[in-house]
Amino acid sequence: MATFELYRRSTIGMCLTETLDEMVSNGVLSPELAIQVLVQFDKSMTEALDSQVKSKVTIKGHLHTYRFCDNVWTFIVQDAIFKYDETQENVGQVKIVAYFSFIRFSGVQRSNTMASLKSSKRTQVKIFELQNEMILQVDVSGFKSGHNAKVKLQLQNCSHPWILHWGCISNGNKKWFIPSFIPSGTRVHKKSALRTPFIKVEDYGARSSKCLLNEMSDEEVEKPLRHRHLCNSVFFPKLSTSSSTWKGPSQKNNIVSNMYAMSLEEACNEMVGEKSNSIRFLSNKMPAWIKFPASVVIPFGVFEKVLSEDINKELATKIACLCEDVDRGDVSKLKMIQETILQMKAPRRMSIEVRKKMKSSRIPWPQGPAEDTWNQIWQAMKKVWASKWNERAHKNKNHDTLCIGILIQEHVRADYAFVTYTNHPVSHDSSQIYTEIVKGSVETLVGASQGCAMSSITKKSELKSPIVTCYPSKSTGLYAKNKRSIIFRPDFISEDTNRYACHGIYDSVSMENKEEVVLVYSRDPMVVDLHFQASIHSKIAEAAKIIEDLYKCPQDIEGVVQDGQVYVIQCKPLSL
Repeated sequence: MATFELYRRSTIGMCLTETLDEMVSNGVLSPELAIQVLVQFDKSMTEALDSQVKSKVTIKGHLHTYRFCDNVWTFIVQDAIFKYDETQENVGQVKIVAYFSFIRFSGVQRSNTMASLKSSKRTQVKIFELQNEMILQVDVSGFKSGHNAKVKLQLQNCSHPWILHWGCISNGNKKWFIPSFIPSGTRVHKKSALRTPFIKVEDYGARSSKCLLNEMSDEEVEKPLRHRHLCNSVFFPKLSTSSSTWKGPSQKNNIVSNMYAMSLEEACNEMVGEKSNSIRFLSNKMPAWIKFPASVVIPFGVFEKVLSEDINKELATKIACLCEDVDRGDVSKLKMIQETILQMKAPRRMSIEVRKKMKSSRIPWPQGPAEDTWNQIWQAMKKVWASKWNERAHKNKNHDTLCIGILIQEHVRADYAFVTYTNHPVSHDSSQIYTEIVKGSVETLVGASQGCAMSSITKKSELKSPIVTCYPSKSTGLYAKNKRSIIFRPDFISEDTNRYACHGIYDSVSMENKEEVVLVYSRDPMVVDLHFQASIHSKIAEAAKIIEDLYKCPQDIEGVVQDGQVYVIQCKPLSL
């Protein structure tokens, strides 16, 4: 059943499921027959492909999660065992991401160092050390169409081992791209990649139907490769006015995924920005009492991919022309670029992927008609992308080479918002943690409203004994109307020597407006309840100390408090 679910969740499987749903809705197909089609699809995908290649590297473990999208596989395997001849290594958790030209294993919680692996005739195996993570790279680029990489994954809870297959298999004038991992124990037929390229449905109560599975032309087979390496050219390049092809982004060491949305667990460091990587890192290291908002990321390259769609062809050409005007010094065109980006249309599959990913990550989907809700979300995403062309951002020296993704987060309705510094920002005393806290959202803290925030100093040697140095005097606070909402934050990797120099110049967009509330401190427990006051300030200071110890440098941390629980929104190195 695990195999069937795996194929059912593939891009092809999802498209087939959507097609069958429409046919059932229109009365063309009965629900029973639609189920038979899906079962036949699963069996065809499972039985049609085969390999009898013996493995060189074997990985056994518990299959925790998996995902297949646009020929990219992502597996999370827990309690894994690497075996090579007589060599064995236990790894707590392994993330496996397979692309067109390589397969990468990122291991965490290593128990020992794996011995150097040998190289075979066709497969080169190398080990790289990156901080606390192990990366095992298997180079399969030397394999020709129809050949198999000698890498076997024995995944527990699956009925078959999985073997990595690369390239395309031809059948006359037709080509199919084989999914990266297929079950072993069956045979690959070069003359017929699938037992049949169509599933023919015979229904005597309706007309006969044909459901296309995965037939691809030569051009379509090569197209994912072009999308995969969008970062090989200049990021946000100037389009020739005679060309309508958007060339895509470039940023060193970035990998661009064809997925429109992904959870933080599915992304690798090169696909997402510093905010996403920071939250993913901290959520795995911090104690359970420190919370993080539920998050989904729109990875690098999605903006360029959407802009390169035929539905946005004219807009891409217009943006390219406007960029050329800006480069010649006409900064008035920046506003027009932003307005043009807001006219972009989203591919249908994007709305499906984003909604599914938000649901699986437990991010609230706003109430209202489905189409109207998606339009609001799509508009918010475009506003984040468009903010790359505001005047503040344009003056940044790394503007043209900066990739921007989007971090979609649950917007926690805060009782209090805080900013804390693990070195005192004025005295630069490294033994003190300085905290400012206000009622309401973070906008109350950073906004221009009159008055000051409550502030405290906590010695790192006495985290349970914060000292309040100033009581609050802000007259109004900003609150989200709903307890659960969404916010869209720009996510990028800055190449500036001051890594966070360009933070704050790109726009975050909230799905709902804040309401201004007159603050009353006479009944505020943060003011009148000294035990509650000390508890919250102490929790914030303790969380800040843990984060500083993990990063081994002073930190500037932003967060909120809801129902007495501390949520960390983001953090960055403190510029002293």
